[in-house]
Amino acid sequence: MEGRTIGAHRVAYCKANGLQLASIDGLVVRHKCDNKSCVNPAHLEVGDHSDNIRDAIERGRYRGNYSGKKFTLLGPDGLLHDFIGQKAATIATGLSQGTISSLVCGRSRSCKGWSLPPGMSEAKPGLTVEKVRAIRARFVWGCKVNGPNALAREYGVSRSAITSCVKGITWGYVS
Repeated sequence: MEGRTIGAHRVAYCKANGLQLASIDGLVVRHKCDNKSCVNPAHLEVGDHSDNIRDAIERGRYRGNYSGKKFTLLGPDGLLHDFIGQKAATIATGLSQGTISSLVCGRSRSCKGWSLPPGMSEAKPGLTVEKVRAIRARFVWGCKVNGPNALAREYGVSRSAITSCVKGITWGYVS
């Protein structure tokens, strides 16, 4: 095969579907079962790289976080969506990386139904809805273990980010 290694799953997919390997050049063979070593043709489907990344995001397997910043956007479906990295948000929303950046930084209010949740002037990169709920459940003023300084260190955000989310100044939409 011209001196290159071909994945067994690619061969299995082509054989099961009566295709030549050359006919799927430029495409990826995706695993519906999320098992990289699987060669069961019933578990395989062809797609492009964006399809593969979208699958990974939907199934919680995406690790290519690039900037690694976590943030929440309100989707056109009215639901909150947590993202890790602008690249993941770009793929999941179909918006450009510049548009995502403008939303996250508060330079833009909305685009194609995507926006920051109500009450947020900018996305809070270090916190997610789940983290805010956990912080609020544990928070105790003046406590060395569950006070603002300890929680700020634990969650990698500033003390004021902790107190603002506890007071509802930020993340006010989270109950």
